[in-house]
Amino acid sequence: MTSFAQYRLTATGTLLGYLDGSWSVDRTLQDLSSGLSGTFSGIATFAPDDDGALLHSERGTLVWAGYSPAPATRELLWRAAGSAPSAEVFFPDGRYFHGLDLTTGEDSPVHQCAPDVYRGHFVLVDAESWRYTWRVSGPAKDLVLETRLRRMNETKSWGSGPPA
Repeated sequence: MTSFAQYRLTATGTLLGYLDGSWSVDRTLQDLSSGLSGTFSGIATFAPDDDGALLHSERGTLVWAGYSPAPATRELLWRAAGSAPSAEVFFPDGRYFHGLDLTTGEDSPVHQCAPDVYRGHFVLVDAESWRYTWRVSGPAKDLVLETRLRRMNETKSWGSGPPA
């Protein structure tokens, strides 16, 4: 039987097809060493570039440890990888960040950023939402970053479940 995640990705053709569009983003940030925390809320857009990759742009508001809200942005580049439910993610300067294979609906990539280690966990929740967590540990970092994304445009709906 086809898993729900595989059905969603099959409906779009690829992971990049599934991501294409606009998503609301809500992120919590916790610094476990200091006890400080914050939030980010905004919009993530995944838009095709001239090379067939998706430019992932986030724009929103960061509230950190009681300071005044401030604008915040982030960009990544997602490229198709070996199979339809897979992608490779890069920083804007072209450095490799991590691979992602969502064949089963979830994956746990690791990114070595010496001296720190980023351990991720990505989950396709349902047809219109997904989430991921990064656990960052190292000599100077002890962070948990939890992100939830929900599709914004109705035209990208991929159905409510696998075919019977």
